[in-house]
Amino acid sequence: MSNIDDQINSILNEIGVVDKKPVMYNVRMSNEEIKDCGKRHDHDAIPTLIQILINNTYDIDKVSSVAWALGSIASDQALTTLIQVLPRIDDPVAREKIVWAMGEMKNPRAFSTLVKILKDASESFEVKWAAAIAMKSIGKEEEVTPLIDALKKIMIQKAQGG
Repeated sequence: MSNIDDQINSILNEIGVVDKKPVMYNVRMSNEEIKDCGKRHDHDAIPTLIQILINNTYDIDKVSSVAWALGSIASDQALTTLIQVLPRIDDPVAREKIVWAMGEMKNPRAFSTLVKILKDASESFEVKWAAAIAMKSIGKEEEVTPLIDALKKIMIQKAQGG
């Protein structure tokens, strides 16, 4: 079994998908088809979306579409998928999209993952910003507002060349 097979099967096991279909390489779905899964809240599409995500971590548009779809499905299974996949993705733009999707779900289970992101000194500013906004959308506004204000100041300083 290849490393990608192992990753996909590990995530499917962690989110409780028992009836796994064989791993499909090069699942071909357009970004619109992927987003349609989210619009339909298609829980059955989650295993396929996981495969697309893992096989296309280099493709920011695909990652963005899958993150949007999983964020729209907004089930516990979709959230668990995003939490499990996030450490496997290195690209900061892709990570930002996944964190944004966690916020869209408004599920308090994402909070501890978002806190870890904020504490990670190596995480990009954009991903930390997305995590703070996600925390606010989850309903932790009173805890996050000072952090957002501090991040805004940092963003202004960066824009001014400081």
